Amino acid sequence: MHRYENKIVIILFFLIVSCSVLHDDRLSGVFVSDQQTTLTYLRNTGNYTAEHLSRISQLLGKMQITYKNNNIAIVEFDGKTHQDKFKVIEIFPDYTTIEYDQCSQYKIIFEDDGYWAIGGIMPPPYREKFKKIK
Repeated sequence: MHRYENKIVIILFFLIVSCSVLHDDRLSGVFVSDQQTTLTYLRNTGNYTAEHLSRISQLLGKMQITYKNNNIAIVEFDGKTHQDKFKVIEIFPDYTTIEYDQCSQYKIIFEDDGYWAIGGIMPPPYREKFKKIK
């Protein structure tokens, strides 16, 4: 009888863990990098030289991210596609924090037309605007 009780405890543990994975439905869908809105924001911070902005602008507008309900992000950038698992760390009314498998965290600040991403390898005040494709 003891052996069966252990199996039940293990099964219950895995059910609880699998059901407790956080997901934010606001992240479901396809989002694309918004070059102009991001550049306008970066110019207004006063922290970037014209040369920095020129280099950054070459990278903006080329990324598309598709967030799936199973916390998978399919990232398309410059003709290449890869997928990453992420976990939702915290959910608040105006933002969510996510962490990708390679330990990079992003604060996702939601707006009506998409979100701003803050974090990763770029230090503040850098942030990038992503618009939702409907």
